[in-house]
Amino acid sequence: AIGFYNPAKTTNAWVRSRPTTIVIGNHVFFK
Repeated sequence: AIGFYNPAKTTNAWVRSRPTTIVIGNHVFFK
């Protein structure tokens, strides 16, 4: 994974548009 974010705390459209790799707890990891 390249990075991760907490979907409850981000409104960044670019981050949200990334293909999700895995979700652990409250964080979404993406490629």
